[in-house]
Amino acid sequence: MVYEWWIGEDGKHAMLLEEFTSSEALLTHLANVGPSLPDLLAIAPIARWKVFGTVNAAAREALDGMGAVHFSYHAGFQR
Repeated sequence: MVYEWWIGEDGKHAMLLEEFTSSEALLTHLANVGPSLPDLLAIAPIARWKVFGTVNAAAREALDGMGAVHFSYHAGFQR
C-alpha cells in the first residue's frame, strides 16, 4: 500500500517506509525481494527494522530474524 523513500538532509541516511495490507502480503514481498537482499544490503545496510502493528507468527519469525523491533498501537488519530 505504501512504498516511500525518505532521504536525510545530510544525504547519508535514508528511511524506507513500507505498509502492507496483511502479513501474507508482507511475506510475499519478502519472498520476492529476498534473493536481491544481499546485494541491496551491500549498498545500503539496514540499521534497524521497526514494525508497527500486529503480524502473524510467520511474519514475526521472518522479521525477528532480521532484528526487528515491534510496536503495538496505543492511541492517536488521523485527519
